[in-house]
Amino acid sequence: MKLRVAVIAPASVLALAGCAEDPEPVAVEALSQSGQSAFVCLAVDRPDPNAPGVVRSLPITDCGDRTAKSPSDFGVDAASGGKATLPHLYALVTQTLRGEIAVIDMTTESAPILDQDTGTPGASFLPVGAQPVDIIATPGGTASFVAVAEPGRAGIFALPSAKVVPRTGCPVPSLTSWPACSLPSAPGEVLLASDPPDADGNLRASCSGAYDVEPASPEDAEAAADACGGGGGDLSQEGLGRQKLLVSMPELGGFAVIDAQTLLEDERYQEGGFAPCEVERWVPLEV
Repeated sequence: MKLRVAVIAPASVLALAGCAEDPEPVAVEALSQSGQSAFVCLAVDRPDPNAPGVVRSLPITDCGDRTAKSPSDFGVDAASGGKATLPHLYALVTQTLRGEIAVIDMTTESAPILDQDTGTPGASFLPVGAQPVDIIATPGGTASFVAVAEPGRAGIFALPSAKVVPRTGCPVPSLTSWPACSLPSAPGEVLLASDPPDADGNLRASCSGAYDVEPASPEDAEAAADACGGGGGDLSQEGLGRQKLLVSMPELGGFAVIDAQTLLEDERYQEGGFAPCEVERWVPLEV
């Protein structure tokens, strides 16, 4: 079952309008027409205090009921090489009107709606294609996947978790920051399934491929981490086999099976490439 949450925007914030002698406060809504949501548990380590923090994805169960004083409070332990001891639970919420994903810090006691670009007025979110209809996160929090139904540009956007938490020194995400692939028609609901490893623990990149992929360990993934999330993330380090996206296609009467790791790392989909999604299996549905 997919976890969902209804997020209610703060009632208003005060803003000055114009240059009148007695300016009237203007209500500014942070969230607008929120839709589906997904959750990830993330910590931000600081191995180098003078460089941006490094995002470390964790199983959702590692985020307990502890609270943080601020969005930047990760309980970093300098004595242990800058390791974060207080992970945060984040809700990634589709903004259906704006074609964006809002990131809500569920652990902090203050300023829970993360502003991706503090240099512009108002709250800035993560841009994706128009009309996001669904979002789902991997169980280990490495990445999330957004289905968009924009006319003429329907597809799937992959959001590596290393890029969703704003940090000083890292670029502000744009539409071309995400790996993305196109679909022939508007998608519906998206689910995740796992193709289990063989007896030796190896994985296969596709449903018809050989078991010749050695999974990464969490230690491998941590060692290869880039401060600003240059890599898409290796889903195999979550220990759940090869993860597949099951994308319902209502207009075509079936669902498509798409390899999640291929979408994250294939050059065809990088920097807004938006090549057609590589469908491993097409499963028609009969009524």
